[in-house]
Amino acid sequence: LLFSTLQKKKNSSKTVIMKNTISQRVADFLKNYPPFSFLNLREITPYRKFSIIYKEKDSIVFEENEVAHDSFYVIHKGAVALIKGNKNEIINISDEGDLIGLRPLITHENYKMEARAHEESILYAIKKQRNKAN
Repeated sequence: LLFSTLQKKKNSSKTVIMKNTISQRVADFLKNYPPFSFLNLREITPYRKFSIIYKEKDSIVFEENEVAHDSFYVIHKGAVALIKGNKNEIINISDEGDLIGLRPLITHENYKMEARAHEESILYAIKKQRNKAN
């Protein structure tokens, strides 16, 4: 992500410039959860094309049978319920560090279930990377 914050700090007689990027914070978070925990920080850093999404309780992340988005989601804060069928049966509740919506990106299929915020949630939507051959 290209957003960065430069802060100047007075430290006695010299000025220190500190770089604090959002992408670095996201990488620091991701490295604590599989599969990112198996990568070093340099391997995580290429995942810079992401969005930070806020979802209120009961808001939809994606719907059952919807065409897959161009991103998968990592839950930063909160919880997301995975719901299947007309009876709104909760199959799973995913929380901090869990990935959702990855399988349809790999299989090129529609979502098999709905993802709905079970509580207020912050998600990282990480864009699928294109093959360099394309």
